[in-house]
Amino acid sequence: MEAEAERSSTSSEDISVSSYDSSLVKNPNSEEEQREEEEQSDCNDYEDCSEALEFLARILLKNRVDDWVRFATAAKVDQLSLKLSSNHYKNSEAYVLPQDLYANEFVSEFEFCFCKIFPTGVVNWSSLKRLCIGYTALPEEAIAKVLMGSPKLEYLELCNCCQLKRLGIVSDSLRKLVIKDHLRHSYFPAVELEIAAPKIESLEILGNFDRNKCRIKDVSALVEAKLDFHMSMGCRCKKEDACKEYQDIVRGLLESVHHVKELTVGPWCLMVLSIMSVKHRPFPSLKCKRLTVKTSMKKWDFLGIASLLQSSPYVETLVMDIKSADNSGSEFDEVSHWKSKKIHFKSLLQYLKTVKISGFVERLFHRKEVFISVVQFLLKNAKVLEKMVISEALVTQNQNMVHEFRQMAQKLISFPKSSPQINSSDCLHLPNRSSSSFGSGKFVLIK
Repeated sequence: MEAEAERSSTSSEDISVSSYDSSLVKNPNSEEEQREEEEQSDCNDYEDCSEALEFLARILLKNRVDDWVRFATAAKVDQLSLKLSSNHYKNSEAYVLPQDLYANEFVSEFEFCFCKIFPTGVVNWSSLKRLCIGYTALPEEAIAKVLMGSPKLEYLELCNCCQLKRLGIVSDSLRKLVIKDHLRHSYFPAVELEIAAPKIESLEILGNFDRNKCRIKDVSALVEAKLDFHMSMGCRCKKEDACKEYQDIVRGLLESVHHVKELTVGPWCLMVLSIMSVKHRPFPSLKCKRLTVKTSMKKWDFLGIASLLQSSPYVETLVMDIKSADNSGSEFDEVSHWKSKKIHFKSLLQYLKTVKISGFVERLFHRKEVFISVVQFLLKNAKVLEKMVISEALVTQNQNMVHEFRQMAQKLISFPKSSPQINSSDCLHLPNRSSSSFGSGKFVLIK
């Protein structure tokens, strides 16, 4: 028994000593791990503190903005602009307009940016005539309430209002609708925006639409339309698929606004029209009398301009606004060969009387061949042309550049003209050698 007790005691001591010794053995990484744990703990504490401060700041800011809005409402201001800056407008952290603001009967102009619009009751903006909403996730039911409660609204602008899929406007007062930018954010899927506004007179679709489509369903009272937007291909999208999709979108939009009297077409849409011409796709017949084309005078623009004019037989005034080059269409390499394509007109421009060209400045002079081709085409095919004005043709004191512009002007004058009302003898008044601008006449080049 004593031996067993001794053995048991010894064993107990061994275990105890072994346990004690193990605690004294130092792991070479233990101190580093402990420091990392302490640093991580400090970092977590800092993040928690930052989040708490950010939350507190939002609360304080919201209270302050609420006070400003209440003050403006009480003061019966005529114009109210609330432009916040935030990257949280995808969720509930965005500033929410106070509900009592929706009962403001005095403001005639509202402008909101990065604000959440969510009226829970009836909107009563009885004096509102102009409304601009930007950078917000705008639900359809919210904009419907706003339009219902704004009986005098004449102008509506929506800038990058994501998640909006359908915009149905039956307002009797609204005259102009502007849709600017409709980007697809990573946390929102691509959408197709449908516009139905049978009583509006002016529609502008502008800016970057990324991969979001736009379709016009009913704009029967429309008089003026501006299609100056652009889209981009997705990283997984094939060029051929995007090319056809672009054509369907632009063709659909033009068909929807074919009846307008004034039409503006931007550079991206012009590029797509050139693609349609090369692919021999039919163009919708347009009834516009005033056509504005925004172009950078790239190689493919000539074909797009000519084809667009062919589809617009009633045009009386053509305005060409030349802009600096951008990267629109750079993914379509084949356009560099389009210049050789022949254009066969069923009828000449029988009603075109006035051509106004602006923006052909020194930095675009390297594209003068396209510019010259366009002017030559117009002089040859416009049978009743009365006046062609090329403004801002030269902004330079470089005498060599002035000389080149003078030579180009002489070349333009020498082209054959189908209109008997354009007389070569009084088409151009050349300046003296020290001048850097051109004079006036029926065919004029002026600064």
